[in-house]
Amino acid sequence: MSLTGSLEDLSLTDIIQIISLSKRTGILEVESEDRRRGIIIFKNGQVVSALLQGKNQKSLGQALVEYGVLQPDQLTQALALQRQQKVHQPLGQILVQQGWLTREALELVVKQQIYRIVYELLQFPRGTFTFHLTEIIPYDEIRVDPIDLVLLEKGLNAQQLLLDAMKLRDESQLLRPATAPAGPGGAIGLAEEEAETEASLEGLSVLLAFPQAVVRSYLSHTLIQRGAVVVELSETNPDEILNRVVEWQRLASDVTVVVDVDVLREPLAWIQAVRQRAGGVPILLVYRYIQPDLDEALRRAWNVHLLQSPFIPAGSPREVRGHAHILAQVLLDHLRMLRATQSARPRPSAPDIMERLWRELGLDEPFQEETPEARLSKLMAQLKQALADLRHPSEAPQISLLILQFAAEFLDRGLLFLNTPQGVVGLGGFGDTGDDEAMPLKVRRIRLPEPVGDFAVVAQTGQPVRRSAAEASAWLDAFVQTIGRFRPSEYVIIPLVVQDQTVGFFYGDNAVTGRPLGDLTYLEIFLHQASFAIENAILNRRLSQAVFR
Repeated sequence: MSLTGSLEDLSLTDIIQIISLSKRTGILEVESEDRRRGIIIFKNGQVVSALLQGKNQKSLGQALVEYGVLQPDQLTQALALQRQQKVHQPLGQILVQQGWLTREALELVVKQQIYRIVYELLQFPRGTFTFHLTEIIPYDEIRVDPIDLVLLEKGLNAQQLLLDAMKLRDESQLLRPATAPAGPGGAIGLAEEEAETEASLEGLSVLLAFPQAVVRSYLSHTLIQRGAVVVELSETNPDEILNRVVEWQRLASDVTVVVDVDVLREPLAWIQAVRQRAGGVPILLVYRYIQPDLDEALRRAWNVHLLQSPFIPAGSPREVRGHAHILAQVLLDHLRMLRATQSARPRPSAPDIMERLWRELGLDEPFQEETPEARLSKLMAQLKQALADLRHPSEAPQISLLILQFAAEFLDRGLLFLNTPQGVVGLGGFGDTGDDEAMPLKVRRIRLPEPVGDFAVVAQTGQPVRRSAAEASAWLDAFVQTIGRFRPSEYVIIPLVVQDQTVGFFYGDNAVTGRPLGDLTYLEIFLHQASFAIENAILNRRLSQAVFR
């Protein structure tokens, strides 16, 4: 049985959605007007492989070498072994059996190829399609067929695949909140909910230690979209990374450390130090090439997991993100696997037991002054709840409201601005103005032709600015007069960054009470992830409009 039609009548996005939602198994053939052909293979609605015909398409071996997970001489030896065999053995099986490549590394390269192929197929403006309903040979019976077409053991969610394909298209473009109304919900809403449930990392705190800022940012982006709390560690000193691990292990109950082995001078000694100071926190070590002696020692270490990464060369941010994309996909798989195997609930701590005791006796718990540790624990709980709320809204105004609500836990006053090509526009705010006009009304009247003062510094660098009023230039006086009578002793401006572009600003101070700003780490983390929520909302809207256009 087959389904045939024209891409002008039914777009490829529609077709993929239909196959995914109906959980069909089969092969989708797509042919453009200029006779370019490609196939996408589905199993139970999941994409397990793809192929695009063309003289410029790379073979599996070429792709493995290009992505840095296989060395050229190893490929040459594997091909020689393949030619010597009477019965064809897939190249992937040979590489894994010889110990030159891990199964995970093979699949992550194949996933990257699938993303690129689907992206190319989505560019076909006209053509025909045919979907053949057929059974796919089980994974345990075939890994790579005679043309080395790899079938993934666990397929890719078609909804997420379409979103990622759109990201590839928009990588070099600035994403800003759209003004057009969102498309209708319908079937796509069900697919989004299914993808979110399957890929959720909600409640997980991930510490990312990578030397390359672009790689850190891309991995952070991917994990945040799945609901994780991400802390990017720019430190390259192993002792400083260790201190951050210890700090977060005390604050959060579900922490995983992902660290590039290149920043650790002595990986085994560092892991031992983590065990002594932070207990059994899971550690994912990312490395390039297999080193048998070190690998064996690391695999024997308790709760340490190895993840082979492609070589990520220096280059433009777009080129680096292309290589980081496949690392992000396999990292997601590892984190989901870790959560599934470590589902035991922690024992109640002493404060929990005391709280239950007072409650069971029917007595009020005696007043105790909040300790710094208790304050941090409370903020961590609030951060997790705020991040959970952040995952559900699909419109920028809802996300803006969540930002202001969370910021009110830290500051007397907060103002949110959108940075557009036409200038800086006020969105909303909270706090006392010192006069009869409410802060939201004052903020919405603010229009600046371009960022000024420290807003300009933040827009250019993409980094927060925290400064005392005495250090500020004359721009602060004019700005403060527009938002009320109170003058701050210090202030902070934090950017909202999407695709390496500053699309918004958050300004905050404690001008009303005059107290110091204090530690704003959690607020910066939340705003960092709110940026990705805005981007995700834009991508979902674009995909909805593409499907229902």
